[in-house]
Amino acid sequence: MQTKDVLLLVGGVALGYLASRMNWGSRTATAVGDLALGLPSDVKDVAVDTVKMAGCEKKLIEATSTMKFASAEAGALFRKNFLAECMASK
Repeated sequence: MQTKDVLLLVGGVALGYLASRMNWGSRTATAVGDLALGLPSDVKDVAVDTVKMAGCEKKLIEATSTMKFASAEAGALFRKNFLAECMASK
């Protein structure tokens, strides 16, 4: 492979990855929202919590993408606190 071929391959993989992440988030929210329309209120709350948890996990991935933790325990503690605060908000 030549340098040009490698760059085209890496660029294509990067674009595909970004496109799939953008589509994955919107598909999940729409599907859960559509399912929750005709269900009892307690089931709707679970569906809303599921959508909110997915959003919080997405924010967590964005927040930790540039972080490096001193230990696995520190990373787990940050993740736990971040998700708890995110789920408690709004």
